[in-house]
Amino acid sequence: MTQSNEPMSWFTKKELSTSFLRIEEVRSSGILSSDGTRSPLFKSAIIELLIYINDMLEKADAMGLRVTLTEHLPGWTSVRDVTELVARCRDAACHVSAGQEFFERNKFSFALVVGLVPEAVQIDDALRGCDFEDDIAVFFGAYRLYLRRNLLDAYTLAVRALQPLVNPASAEAPTAN
Repeated sequence: MTQSNEPMSWFTKKELSTSFLRIEEVRSSGILSSDGTRSPLFKSAIIELLIYINDMLEKADAMGLRVTLTEHLPGWTSVRDVTELVARCRDAACHVSAGQEFFERNKFSFALVVGLVPEAVQIDDALRGCDFEDDIAVFFGAYRLYLRRNLLDAYTLAVRALQPLVNPASAEAPTAN
């Protein structure tokens, strides 16, 4: 990973600072829990996180600091890392008519599996679900995004990469929950 020699613009720093604050507000609200999935605002919170975190990951990539986490990626897709997974899920969530929510002959536009249910859905010979008791799987078409292990871990790694460029005096990143 090589960092860009270009300094980050004031505008980009402000965008990122605003994103950091908003994501922390959503995280601390309690909505990202299994109880939070019952809220009518849960889907909105996830989509907002997808938008902000995707933007952060793109900025990190543009600065030569791509987040390349590959743990817990769905083995049935061809995404190379969490940066690409978040981008695909963000596109599926935000571009409703793009058709990215289709998987084989089925449509998953925001299917949730809460907790350890590895065989929640069977399509032909394919089983889909959540492999972790302490996580929430969100399905967008053929893509499974774990809330904690993919989305929030990607956020944490992006903050660690970008924080020193945004605010060199305060380079402390949040911890993954």
